[in-house]
Amino acid sequence: FIRRHELRPDSAGAGRWRGGLGAVCDLEYEGEGVARLNTAGDGVIVPPFGLFGGGPGEPHLYKIVSNGTDRILRSKETGVLVNPGDRIVCLSSGGGGYGAPEQRAEASVRWDLRNGYCTEPEA
Repeated sequence: FIRRHELRPDSAGAGRWRGGLGAVCDLEYEGEGVARLNTAGDGVIVPPFGLFGGGPGEPHLYKIVSNGTDRILRSKETGVLVNPGDRIVCLSSGGGGYGAPEQRAEASVRWDLRNGYCTEPEA
């Protein structure tokens, strides 16, 4: 069951040109019996870098939520057991920013806030 599949606010690196947003994918396993999951992704340890003064994007994160407990997964795990009712959460990394954040146009910052790309503390 897809609980959420949407853009990930505050995941992009700040810059004159903000990096691209990552995504949130939150799934609940409704199958019968135990399933197995493989992860395949990069950017878990080293987030996407910014260029020419731009900030880094947020790192990638995989986790299984089982009975309210989070288990953080590595970027390349195989055979992860998933039980009925478990949630699989993937927060994909955002892109790094380009250029100095203080050079971003005020109108662009307001647009980012209005459209949920970032929150006030990150603007």
